[in-house]
Amino acid sequence: MLADAPPSLPRHRSAIEAARFRRAQLIHICAALPQRFLRFATLCAYRRVVQETRSAVMQFAVRYAVLGILCGVFAQPARSEPTIQNILPPFGHTVFCTRYPQDCASTPERSLSSVEVSMRWRELTVVQAWVNAAISPRNVRPGQFDAWLLFPPEGNCNDYAVTKRHLLLDAGWPASALLLAEVQLVATGEHHLVLVVRSGTGDWVLDNLRPLVVRLEETRNYYRLQRIESAENPMSWTRILARRD
Repeated sequence: MLADAPPSLPRHRSAIEAARFRRAQLIHICAALPQRFLRFATLCAYRRVVQETRSAVMQFAVRYAVLGILCGVFAQPARSEPTIQNILPPFGHTVFCTRYPQDCASTPERSLSSVEVSMRWRELTVVQAWVNAAISPRNVRPGQFDAWLLFPPEGNCNDYAVTKRHLLLDAGWPASALLLAEVQLVATGEHHLVLVVRSGTGDWVLDNLRPLVVRLEETRNYYRLQRIESAENPMSWTRILARRD
């Protein structure tokens, strides 16, 4: 089950984990806000800090520190509201990216041609079988924060999907071909996470509920796509799977 709203901070967390969790909450909340509001809020915060800082040296330091934030905010394109295709990512994914930033980075230097054609199908089937066998299924208790983890001894669909993606990234696959996707199971209505792999021979699904890799079109009667990672930026999610060029 995937959650949209940032949950409260779980108990028994280390200081590092607590800081990472709070950072993910802030990122998730800011991602939902229109850029115009963010710009206005940043400017107001900048003026407030400068006014309350009496030291000339500290004012100088604050101005240059906030300048970096402003550049990042103003570099984003203005929009009053998200487009139909863009959608907020699952909160679990936001936390995951603060823990494993290398798994959420784009790989523009890679392309599908960097993976040998003869090895593609073998790698997909080996990763699918190995991860499904290596992680024991575990259900999340209601109200419990569900952290997405790599290589846990026990886990749910989220852990299976991100571990499979991590292994394929290590094997040289481009991030643009490895898309986490949230689907709704037609039979139960439950939300579920799978990995969609875009290869030269079609789109494939790696799912912990299935022993074999299957074509995406074969899952039409079982899944309803809710949102999926963007091929251009793994930190962004969309409502639809982009068409092939």
